[in-house]
Amino acid sequence: SGMMSATIYGLMASVGIGGISALFVKCSKITIKLSYIIVSLLSVLIVVHLVNRSGLVILLVCMIVAFMLSVNRRNLPRIPIALTAILLIIIVTLNSGLISDDIVSAYQYRAVNSADSQSAGGRTELWYYSLSHLLTSPFGWKSGFYSHNMLLDIARVSGLFAFIPFLILTILYINRMIRLIKRKHRSAYTIIFVTMNLSMFLATMVEPVIDASILFFSLLMMIWGCAFKLSNEI
Repeated sequence: SGMMSATIYGLMASVGIGGISALFVKCSKITIKLSYIIVSLLSVLIVVHLVNRSGLVILLVCMIVAFMLSVNRRNLPRIPIALTAILLIIIVTLNSGLISDDIVSAYQYRAVNSADSQSAGGRTELWYYSLSHLLTSPFGWKSGFYSHNMLLDIARVSGLFAFIPFLILTILYINRMIRLIKRKHRSAYTIIFVTMNLSMFLATMVEPVIDASILFFSLLMMIWGCAFKLSNEI
C-alpha cells in the first residue's frame, strides 16, 4: 500500500539522516565529509516530502547528540561554522522550491487537525494494546494494525519466545553503544557511526519494521554487529 511504501522510504532515509553529524566533525578527506552531508540532506528531503514528523524529530535528536559528542577544544571552532551551514541550508532549501507549498500546508494541517498529536501520532495506544497482550498471548496475536515498534511487532508476530531474546540483544546493543559514546578519544567516524545507529534505532521504535522491510531489518542487524565489533576493540 501507499502508506507502507512511505514507511519503507522513511526507514531507509533514517540510515542517511544520521550522517548529519559530519557537519560537526573533521573527516580525513573533505570528499568523505561531503558525501555524508549530501546523503544526509537527500534523506532529510525524502522525510520532508513524506510529511514524516518522526523523521524530523530523529534529525533534531541526531544533531543534538552530534553537537554534544563533538564539543571539545579541538572541534569547538567548527561548531559555529556547522550551525551557520545548517542555517544557510535551511534558508536555501525553503527558498529553492524544493519544498512546495502543498507540503508546507500538509504539515500545517497535521499540526492543527491531528487529534493524536499528543500521543506520538496515536502510537502510544498501539503500544499499550501490544503490551497488554504480551502475557495474555505468549505465542503472538492477530490484529488489524501494526504495533509501530520493532520489539512489540516481534512479540505480535512471534510471541514471547522471540521477544525475550531480542529484548536481551537490544539491551546488550544499547550497552555497547554507550561504551562507544564514553570512549575518551572519539574519531569523526565513531561519532558518525553513533548518530547513524541512533537514527536507525529511533526509527525502529516508531515504525513497523518487521512488516514493512526485512531489508532494513537485515541492514540494522549488520550495523548492530559492527557496533559489537567496535565496542570490543575499546
